[in-house]
Amino acid sequence: MAIVVGKFWQRKPVKRGVAYSDYALERMRQLELQPWVRAEIMEINANELEEVDSPNPLEGYLVGHPSIMWRRAVRRRDIQSYLGFEAESDDELSDACNYVSVYRWATDDEAIRYELEGDTLLVVSLMTNLELARYIDVSSPE
Repeated sequence: MAIVVGKFWQRKPVKRGVAYSDYALERMRQLELQPWVRAEIMEINANELEEVDSPNPLEGYLVGHPSIMWRRAVRRRDIQSYLGFEAESDDELSDACNYVSVYRWATDDEAIRYELEGDTLLVVSLMTNLELARYIDVSSPE
């Protein structure tokens, strides 16, 4: 009798790290994001999305929902230039930095449904910075 440790043969590859709910993907379509904006948002999420340690201008928690986090589509290395930018016109919605990913840890049921393995952050929605303002506490340091 052989004991197999580690890999299971014939096992289907699984997604890891960051996943997107059906609603989040639908929101990307509703927002009519250009393909390059969608790709940049997804790249930033894949490389930099993580649990929020302490709220800041880049990321935080939704008011009244301590398990739901948000993060702007801005690379950590670009946060100072993002915060220092003052536009004379409205936000240019064709830039990834004008969008926010709303996410949380995937539940066990979602891990089964989406075939996730291990701890996975699930992006549940996408919104503009303007839409985010309704869901954060502006009196806090966020």
